[in-house]
Amino acid sequence: MVGTDMRSLTLCLAVLLLPLLAAGCASPGVSVSGLKDERERQVRVDTAAYQDHSELGLGIHGPEWHLRGTVGKDTRVAFHQIYLRTGAPQRRRWDEATAVVDGALVHLDVETVDSSPRCSEFGCIYLEDTVIRVEEAHLRHWAEAGGTIQLVSSLAEKAHLDLSLDGAEARQEIDKYLESFQDARSAI
Repeated sequence: MVGTDMRSLTLCLAVLLLPLLAAGCASPGVSVSGLKDERERQVRVDTAAYQDHSELGLGIHGPEWHLRGTVGKDTRVAFHQIYLRTGAPQRRRWDEATAVVDGALVHLDVETVDSSPRCSEFGCIYLEDTVIRVEEAHLRHWAEAGGTIQLVSSLAEKAHLDLSLDGAEARQEIDKYLESFQDARSAI
């Protein structure tokens, strides 16, 4: 009887945890929009959200990010962004971002585009959406060698976040995005 209960409990836990474990895997694909729509002046490329669950603890989720970019159909001018979602018990407002690319320190444009609290009887967590503008050369470097973007907050004393792009899956996400972006640009 006890063995059956333990097997049932183990099965229930496996069913509940499987979606959480699967969420850390590479996303299934990249979406391209606006390519065949003559009303659109640009083509947009987005990856699915990626979250590295390796640093989870005490129910705190690591940052979730995805890549998105646009290219003008007439101008062929391209823009690339890392769209980042973080959660913390207080507002962060990430307003400074730096990374080392090819041995040089690079300052990246960063903007918090949304900050909203989610509260329960246990307290509040602030979900913040931040856009980091990056160059295609930076993405190519990170796809090959990995890297880390360090974000700093001016609101929360000494608050910083290291967004790791070092893992094989993260590098594959960047590589998949770049390949899809190049295909979309060539199809214009």
